[in-house]
Amino acid sequence: MLLQIPSWLEFIWDQFNLFLDWYVALDISAQILVGILIFMGLIAVTQIIKGVIWITKESVKASLLITFIILYLIFAGFKMAIVAIVNVKTVDNEWKHVVDNIKWLVDRFYPEKKKHKKQEPIIIQEQPEPVQPPQIYVIKERESVKIEEKKPKPEYCHNCGSPFSLKMFEMLHEKGFAFCDQCGAKYTAE
Repeated sequence: MLLQIPSWLEFIWDQFNLFLDWYVALDISAQILVGILIFMGLIAVTQIIKGVIWITKESVKASLLITFIILYLIFAGFKMAIVAIVNVKTVDNEWKHVVDNIKWLVDRFYPEKKKHKKQEPIIIQEQPEPVQPPQIYVIKERESVKIEEKKPKPEYCHNCGSPFSLKMFEMLHEKGFAFCDQCGAKYTAE
């Protein structure tokens, strides 16, 4: 035989076959129970593996961050010593710069998670436009023109543009005010 199977693989295969023989020998309710337990065991194993991977990833990330901060602080210490020799007054500004850089580095390794708040629906209530009182237009009577004698020259409503009717002129002459037949704008006579 060209391909030799390792002994540990044969052992696993034999154990799997023994398990299948045992599983088939169980009655149906026990098979269901064992199947559920196996399924839950697989879920537990996958969660454990995910947890181990997460812990490993976070450990590596934390150790890298600590290493970078230590190296940066060593570099900043040398820089601060040089700055202190050259100009003592700027040491405070340099230290603020170092602190800002460390905060920036930590923010890159551990960014703040955005909290997704459940947004309440925005209710927009359309408010009716305020009712404005009708505009009042004052029309001066023409002294030379009498309504009874002549047909009045057509005037137009300043609100809607429709021509004045004879009825509007008569009401304006008799009562001193009139309303447009089309839009209801009030006109008074002076």
